[in-house]
Amino acid sequence: MNEPFLLPLTHHGEEWNLNAEFQPRGYGYVIQVTVHDQKILFERDEENNFRAIQTNSNQSDAPKPDPVLLSDIAATLQELFS
Repeated sequence: MNEPFLLPLTHHGEEWNLNAEFQPRGYGYVIQVTVHDQKILFERDEENNFRAIQTNSNQSDAPKPDPVLLSDIAATLQELFS
């Protein structure tokens, strides 16, 4: 289940292909997406939508991910896996 895959995404009119992979967690999974060398985890919320739950906390000087980009990733994951 840890198979890596490319996540196709359109953000601000640009086509992106982000590295992603499923990671088992408890009875479910999270999807780890790499954006600008930062690993961001996505999980399903109470309404079964995807949300970003964690970024690399050990890189305090790393730039914060763009909230619109995170929303676009979550929407793309929802489209692909619902």
